[in-house]
This record gives sequence, C-alpha cells and structure tokens, in this order.
Amino acid sequence: MKYLFENETELNEFIQKQIAKEYSNRNKGLFKLFVLVSLIFFCLGLFFGVRFFKPTPKVKPPSRISVTSGKYHLQQFNLSEEVDKGTLTKQRQEELEKQVDSITPIVGLPSDKSSPSIKAFMDTISWAEGTYRYGYKTHYGGFAIPNSLNSYFPCFPYKSEKYGIVSTACGKYQILDKTWKGIAPKIKANSFTPINQEKACLYLLDRKLHLIPILKYYGDYKGIKTIEKAIYRASGTWASLPKNKEGKSFYKNQQAKRLNDLLYVYKYRYNYYLQKDRRARVKSISLS
Repeated sequence: MKYLFENETELNEFIQKQIAKEYSNRNKGLFKLFVLVSLIFFCLGLFFGVRFFKPTPKVKPPSRISVTSGKYHLQQFNLSEEVDKGTLTKQRQEELEKQVDSITPIVGLPSDKSSPSIKAFMDTISWAEGTYRYGYKTHYGGFAIPNSLNSYFPCFPYKSEKYGIVSTACGKYQILDKTWKGIAPKIKANSFTPINQEKACLYLLDRKLHLIPILKYYGDYKGIKTIEKAIYRASGTWASLPKNKEGKSFYKNQQAKRLNDLLYVYKYRYNYYLQKDRRARVKSISLS
C-alpha cells in the first residue's frame, strides 16, 4: 500500500502513529503472556499447597451438648453391643475393665481439650501401649523407669527379649526420644513430668494427626465408626494400634492390639469420663 503525503510533517506524524501502534500490540502480547504464566503458577501453588500443607480441619461444634435441669445430654455407649463382627466374652470384658481401671488418671489437660471422648482416646492409647501398670513411669519393656521424671528424658535404649526390637519408648504414651526432642521445644517442656507427657500426647493428636477436632465434636455421638477411623490414623504414631480391620501393625515385627478390645476400652473409658463430667456439671448447677 502506497501512502501520499503533502509534506514532511504528515510523514512524521504517520511514522509516530505506526510506532505507537506497534508498541501497543507488543505490550498487549506481553500482558497476556504474564497473565497466563501467573495463572499457571497460581494453579500449581494451590495444588501443592492443599496436598502437602494440610491445616487443622475446622469442625463446627454440634449443638447437641447442653445442660438442662441438671442433666447432661450426651449419648452413652452401650457396652454390650457387638463391635465389628466379633463379640467379647464376659470374662474378656471383665479382664479389660480391670486393666483399664488401673490406668493413671489424666492430669493437666486444658479445658478446651478435656472432653470425655479425647480423654477416653488417650486412655485407649495408654492401654494399648501397656502402660496401665506403671503409668507415667513406664519404660519400654514393661518395667518402671529407674530415673526421675524431672529429667529431660529419663529413658534409655532397651532391647525387648520378646520382639528383639531396641527402643527408647518412654512414659504413659511410649514416646520415643527423637519424637520428644522434636515436641519438647514446641510445648515448652524441659522435663518428662506427667503434665508434659499429656501435653506431648495432645500435640501429636492435634498437630500431627489432626484428630482433636474430630474426637471433640464427633467422637461422642457419631458412633464407634469415628473412633475406628481415628485408631487407623493414629497407627503410624503408636505401633500398638492396628492400621486396618485385619489388625496389622503399621510397623513390621510389631503386634497391634485387637480392634474389638480397643473399641471396648474406648467405650468403657468414655462412659467413665462422661459420668464423671456429668456429676461435676450437675454439682456446679446445684451450687449456682
């Protein structure tokens, strides 16, 4: 296409317009490319962020828990119901109840994490780990810790004659030394006292397994299936908990407790804390 210009001024104006048009088209192309690249990075960040950085789930508290006329309304588990496909004999139930009754009472829990379901689940872990005899002073291998609990970590590597496994598992919840070293600074603990052991167990249930909201709001009225799933999730932290219905441990050469026994222990201990909490609430109402 030929352009005719009457003078040099028109020519210069035409050249400037063409240059401006070309710059505008190039800037539009760069802007589109920038938007496309930003969108790709945003999608990748969203995908990997959701996958690898799972926040603590926000669970809406149910409105079912209430105190009316001195009565604490919460469903109490029926201990005689069948769990899974098997049932526990009366003799086995009495044996479990005797063991569970000797569990060291939980101390030092904050009020927002002291529901019957949370305490019952922690006691279930304690029973599964076999610490109902010596409680906070239990050393791996089933004997009492010879050192003081006021020390930073009182346990030492010990080899089990039964399983041939060397472990430093220590205390009511059988916490390993490397686990304790990672948790202690976060819970501001410089000793292995009972209160710090409870804090460490709560930290694992809350920050690592994200089970506290589930246990707090759904463990006490959604049925035993919620607790069964919680046991499976915690099996990677405590070897005595099964990872599936087959009852296999998450770790090789280690034996997990039977699911039926664990569920019965949980229900039995849940009813214990429920009655205790109910009496305390009724007492507080009567005093007010």
